[in-house]
Amino acid sequence: MALVLLGLVLLLLLLLSSIILALLQRNACRVQGGPEPEPEPEADPDSGRDWSAELPELPELCFSQVIREGGHAVVWAGQLRGKLVAIKAFPLRAVAQFQAERALYELPGLQHDHIVRFIAASRGSPGPLPCGPLLVLELHPKGSLCHYLTQHTSDWGRSLRMALSLAQGLAFLHEERWQDGQYKPGIAHRDLSSQNVLIRDDGSCVIGDLGLALVLPGLAQPPTWAPTQPRGPAAIMEVSTLDKRKAQDGGKDADEVVATVRQHLSRLGHC
Repeated sequence: MALVLLGLVLLLLLLLSSIILALLQRNACRVQGGPEPEPEPEADPDSGRDWSAELPELPELCFSQVIREGGHAVVWAGQLRGKLVAIKAFPLRAVAQFQAERALYELPGLQHDHIVRFIAASRGSPGPLPCGPLLVLELHPKGSLCHYLTQHTSDWGRSLRMALSLAQGLAFLHEERWQDGQYKPGIAHRDLSSQNVLIRDDGSCVIGDLGLALVLPGLAQPPTWAPTQPRGPAAIMEVSTLDKRKAQDGGKDADEVVATVRQHLSRLGHC
């Protein structure tokens, strides 16, 4: 009986020592070799061409400091030809998000005082990081509305100015229009928050970050017009969904908000 117990104890010790040895060897391999690098994602075969083929490099583009980190991109402050700009740098895994947002910024007629201004699409990277797609946008040093309100107090007049400019920018996005022979479709932002609204030097607001925006179906568009991004995050919303939302909203739109805020500003000017 004693021999049987002794044999069982020796067997357990042998198993335990082998497990400990295996764990030590695995940890040693991790320390020496480190984790295997993830393979670089290949270009989307459905796109038919390399994403970087049509993107120029901007040698005069300089990266300064990170001002915001998001799920699909990092926003840097930088300079382009001596002017301050914001640089939205996408990793290679987010090429689809870059292409969708770029397609929206490049829609004809998407220029407005209260929509962040698109400057260029490029490729590059800060320092030794892998080269990736870039969106170069107008920089607003005062930062987001969220950051501004945590650092400053706002009186009634400034608050109305911010509200009016925000409503004007949103109404412009939603509006479908023909201007100078160019058709601008309506756009639903879908991610409007104080983090995605920026403060201009004059205290008014501009709307940015169109990464989740949708091109809305139009009523006045010509039959030959087609959206520049037929699939992905920036896709066309179904008309039935819009009709349901209009019914839920009771027919109110951003133009009514703009008119109301203007009335308050007019009254404030007479005080």
